[in-house]
Amino acid sequence: MAGFAGFPKGTAKFLRELSQNNGKIWFDAHRGAYEANYIDPARAFVATIDPRLQKNLAKRQLRAEGQRVLVPHQPRRPLLQG
Repeated sequence: MAGFAGFPKGTAKFLRELSQNNGKIWFDAHRGAYEANYIDPARAFVATIDPRLQKNLAKRQLRAEGQRVLVPHQPRRPLLQG
C-alpha cells in the first residue's frame, strides 16, 4: 500500500451518491467504488499516521448491522500500544 496521498476526487462523489441511495442493493453494486475511494485511502492514512495502528486495526473485524458499521470494543486492548 502506498503512502497517504489524500482522498481521491471520487470520494466526495461516492459519499454524495451514497447519501441519496443508502441501501444494501445500491451499496453492493458500488462496493468497488467504496473500497477504492474510501477504505483504501483511509487505510493508507492510518498507516501513515502510525504503522502500529494499521497492525492493530487489521486485527479488528468490522461488521455491518443495518445501516451502521460496528467496531468491536476491546477495553483491555488499546488501539495503540507502546
